[in-house]
Amino acid sequence: MNKKHMQSNFDDFLREEQLLSSVETAAVKRVIAFLIEREMKRRKLTKTAMAGRMKTRRAGLERLLDPNNRSATS
Repeated sequence: MNKKHMQSNFDDFLREEQLLSSVETAAVKRVIAFLIEREMKRRKLTKTAMAGRMKTRRAGLERLLDPNNRSATS
């Protein structure tokens, strides 16, 4: 392990490696996806029904719910 990072916090490390922004964006997307999926289960909504309520297509909702799909992050 690089001694340079021994006493730094993880955010400092990510900032130095220029990864902080993308990691934060991915984390926010995961939280949003989790909350949407939880609400869908609570209301017993299909993806098609939820997409309709969100005024989008099911494919758009699928992108939002997929944590590996970066096309719905901004």
